[in-house]
Amino acid sequence: MNLSCAKILSNFVRWLPILTLACLLIIAAMPTSPKTISRPNILFILADDMGYGDVGYLQTGSRHGRLHTPRLDKLASEGMRFTQAYAGSPVCAPSRCTLMTGRHSGHCTIRFNGPILNDEDVTVAQVLSDQGYDTILVGKWGMGGIGSSGYPTKKGFHQFYGQTSQLNCHNYYPPFMWRNEEKEEIKNNKLASRLTCGHDFDGCDWSGDLWTREAVDYLDRHAEKRHLQRINGEDETPFFMFLSYTAPHAGDVGSIRETGEPVPRISKSPYSNETISWGREVEYAAAVTEIDRQVGIVVDKIDKLGLDEDTIIFFASDNGASNEGEHDYMFFNSSGILKGYKRSLHEGGIRTPMIARWPGTIPAHTVSEYQFTFYDLLPTAAHLAKAASEDLPTGIDGVSVVNTLLGEYQEEKNFVYHE
Repeated sequence: MNLSCAKILSNFVRWLPILTLACLLIIAAMPTSPKTISRPNILFILADDMGYGDVGYLQTGSRHGRLHTPRLDKLASEGMRFTQAYAGSPVCAPSRCTLMTGRHSGHCTIRFNGPILNDEDVTVAQVLSDQGYDTILVGKWGMGGIGSSGYPTKKGFHQFYGQTSQLNCHNYYPPFMWRNEEKEEIKNNKLASRLTCGHDFDGCDWSGDLWTREAVDYLDRHAEKRHLQRINGEDETPFFMFLSYTAPHAGDVGSIRETGEPVPRISKSPYSNETISWGREVEYAAAVTEIDRQVGIVVDKIDKLGLDEDTIIFFASDNGASNEGEHDYMFFNSSGILKGYKRSLHEGGIRTPMIARWPGTIPAHTVSEYQFTFYDLLPTAAHLAKAASEDLPTGIDGVSVVNTLLGEYQEEKNFVYHE
């Protein structure tokens, strides 16, 4: 080797670490491609009439103190909380219609309480079923009864356990549930009343407890099925669960009247000493905290089964704060900083406390101001399921918010629509 070549080699060796570091910095600065994701399980948990200001992490407080929602607060801290998310409507059925069909309330078949989904309506459950998802609805439906075009098992849900009638959902202790197309009697509720159900209503079965139990049982079955599929080298079947509670909507015991929120375990709630000073308002407070507890039971089961990193969990309420059933929405400042409440097109009637958790994919402690709307669920779920654009129904108004969930750029909406 001549002297010139040796000098060049010596200089190269000397500068190699610096050149390597420079290359690494350049690569790190280059734009990355969007994160690739596997098809997750999708769980959407819906409360009924819970105000934007009822959940702990959003509460501005009231002279009666804050409501206790430790599990929802924890869920929000573990994922993304939306500060400008919107339900589909200020009332129940149209809001749920937008959630299921991806169309806003100006285009939905159901534009007020009463009508049902028709044969042409395509739901998120149908889209996901076509993509190989197992689909289950647990809880309140309100968009079509048995034998109708809007019945859950005709709208893409392989399994259904719950109530189809909005009015019957007012009865927190119903005499039966629908399991698919069959009535399933609830013996403890046959003669349910505030008198016969006893202290804390513990002599009867609350619909919320029954629905949580059904959801947990399903998760156990799914985990066992996944285990067998892995053993056999088969593709795993993801699930879509719509878990739809009635609380804290006003209701009664053994009737469809709206005389409070008679959830169980009030004497064991954080508000047990307020039954005299608060009157029926203690039922509303206990109902909010009971929903929080039920969410915790389901989330704990998902985590225990090792499904957490494979499952995206959404939580929201179907409209703004209730002002019915002897509950005053101002008592706990249920709309928070917002004006209005349920049935109002002011922000307090349509803003919803939205949370999304997906460990390992959605960073913890994330706050988004993106205007998620209920009609975004269908295209978002389809995107997560890797459905092709031609697999989506025509005429939807929503957009996929997967980019927002992944912390990537998402173009803002031109408008959101409510009526």
